[in-house]
Amino acid sequence: MGKLEIRLLADRVLVRVEDQGELVTNSGIIIPDSATEEAALEGTILSVSTRIEKCEVEEDKVYVGEKILFSKYAGSDLRYGGDDYKIMRITDVFGAVDDE
Repeated sequence: MGKLEIRLLADRVLVRVEDQGELVTNSGIIIPDSATEEAALEGTILSVSTRIEKCEVEEDKVYVGEKILFSKYAGSDLRYGGDDYKIMRITDVFGAVDDE
């Protein structure tokens, strides 16, 4: 399959969801997502809408390639080529991750 290309509208971002891995106990029991407390997910921004690119408020800007945190219930899920993506509003983004 080819590269995922979507022209985003309004205040949306396209995010590749990072694999959070399964929670497995020491004895090998797999605990499903539904049984754990809600935790923020991490993803990488692949694309932003034109409105976000033109945003003049620097604190509210996000950039392609930046890692972000968001709720697992945020946005709309999309599966393409075996990878998980989300399309979400910029207001669904909690913050950017600084790897330094």
